Amino acid sequence: CPHPRLPLVDVTPQWQARLQALLDSTYRAPRHTRKVRLDVTKVYRNENLPLWAEYCTEREAVRVRVSQAVASNHHTLMVCATDQEWLSELEVNNTLNEKFLYVKTRQPFADASLGVGLWEHGTRGRYGFGIYLSELLRGAPDPQPYLGPDQPPCCAVLVTRVLVGCPHLAPSPHPNLTQPPCVVQCHWDAHPCAHLRFDSVVGAAGGGAPAPAQPPSQQH
Repeated sequence: CPHPRLPLVDVTPQWQARLQALLDSTYRAPRHTRKVRLDVTKVYRNENLPLWAEYCTEREAVRVRVSQAVASNHHTLMVCATDQEWLSELEVNNTLNEKFLYVKTRQPFADASLGVGLWEHGTRGRYGFGIYLSELLRGAPDPQPYLGPDQPPCCAVLVTRVLVGCPHLAPSPHPNLTQPPCVVQCHWDAHPCAHLRFDSVVGAAGGGAPAPAQPPSQQH
């Protein structure tokens, strides 16, 4: 269970079935393990108002940059495995590539993220420093021995509302990135330039080209 002081609302009755279907279609167990199914036992909605206000402020800034990227023909609309028709009830903005993506973690780290947000520079991976999220949920549940010998392994999954914005589709890994490149890619680091910058970097889990995407004129 999450920390009792977190501003969470139990929405299990309303969302358990939908999120279970979402996990069933997007979960990928490790190859060396037997077939595993993640069972959704509890669903909480984070009602952290300061975090939401910060998100809404950034969304307006992204809206301006996306408008500029569309005008200069640098914007791409993404299609993700987590896209569902019922997400329209949450008023996601498709033009801004507003998505729901996964972060799989342990409960203490989930509690910290729900309280203060994900740490932007906390992870360095194939595409540099930043927050790594995925349209597919991978890996086995983590053992939790303190739950008792008869309890199954479990994990905390954050289904996170994300502004992908104007994405850079990375053809290959670039582990030294500290922020997304500019749209003409004159610099691959934090060196300042006058060009518009991408909002995010999108790549495949194995380090190759990202999944197919569509320009705005081809999105249905």
